[in-house]
Amino acid sequence: MSIFSRLLVSTLITASLSTLSVRAKADFLTGRDAAIHGDYATAYNELLPLAENGHAASEGILGAMYRDGLGVERSLPKAFFWTSQAAQHGQPVAEFELGRMYELGIGVETNAARALEWYSKSAAQGIVDGKVNIGFMYLKGAGIRQDYDKARV
Repeated sequence: MSIFSRLLVSTLITASLSTLSVRAKADFLTGRDAAIHGDYATAYNELLPLAENGHAASEGILGAMYRDGLGVERSLPKAFFWTSQAAQHGQPVAEFELGRMYELGIGVETNAARALEWYSKSAAQGIVDGKVNIGFMYLKGAGIRQDYDKARV
């Protein structure tokens, strides 16, 4: 399952819909469903106002759309911005994706320490790929001191 698909699925659980008004909930669900079905223009129009008001799941979906050029012109700086916003608001898949962006230099300079920080945050929220990537970083010594014991965790 792609990271975009996981992000969309995770919004079913982590969207914190209880904090949204009835109208905003409807807008989010419409936007999320549009993105799932490939109607990215509708997704963008519904999700952008929510993201601009700090809705983490909407921010995360916009980050993925900009990263992959889905319905918008591909923009890694915008992908980094929206993914970073979602991660800072506690969206677990966005935390993982932000770690990946730091590790691989997607829209930002590579920074192993920041990658490890965001992978750790995502892992603490149950994102298994966060734990896996931490292990690989320690196994390879990718920007951090190689440590086989930590790689096994």
